Amino acid sequence: MIKNIFMALVMLSISNCKSQNNKQQISTQKKDTMDYFDKSKYDKLPIDPKVNYKVLPNGDYVTIDISNNRTVVNILKQNTPYRDYFEYKNDKIKVSAFSFYSIQYGIEKQYDESGKLISEKDLEKDYKFSIENVCELIKKEYGIDLMKNTSNTDTIRYDCNRIKKEIFKGDIRYCYFVSIAYNTEGGASKLIAIDGTTGKILYDIPYEPGFGLDKLPKSKTPIVNPKGIILK
Repeated sequence: MIKNIFMALVMLSISNCKSQNNKQQISTQKKDTMDYFDKSKYDKLPIDPKVNYKVLPNGDYVTIDISNNRTVVNILKQNTPYRDYFEYKNDKIKVSAFSFYSIQYGIEKQYDESGKLISEKDLEKDYKFSIENVCELIKKEYGIDLMKNTSNTDTIRYDCNRIKKEIFKGDIRYCYFVSIAYNTEGGASKLIAIDGTTGKILYDIPYEPGFGLDKLPKSKTPIVNPKGIILK
């Protein structure tokens, strides 16, 4: 009886080891898939003739630029301004980064020649007010959905950026900047500055002269633009 129990425990242990090894192999395979560029994955993808981009199974667009031993893969998220960027050297990952309009966000990663991670840069640490918070604020105040990707045929286009900048004389802050502009030559644009810590709208001002400024979306909450704004 004791012998049978012992043998059962041994067999269970072997089974667990095999299961663990299988999990490790799957994990390694997933890691290898992420860390190495495999051109064959993209060769047979269909092409959307309207934009001349390859289409991934989930509907996202992908562009691939191969030059000598360098490959750049850009993934354009479906119907949104989110983008994923992967750079490879000799088919090994070199850089991975992510963007939302002109904002680079998340964790930027750098790799050495062998594809081993050597550095990570947290691009969110200085912004307590997140990108999602900004989108909610702009939608609430201006009725604009920044999550919806604009196209060349849209009348009004948006952009979003964030930098550490001197907003007023001697007042340096981490801020978001949202621009709203007519998508035609001679059209006006306005610039909205948002504090990256508090989420307060600091100002809402004309940025480029042109027609239709009065028709651009206005905030529901009246905004009084302070004096001494630095636009450089």
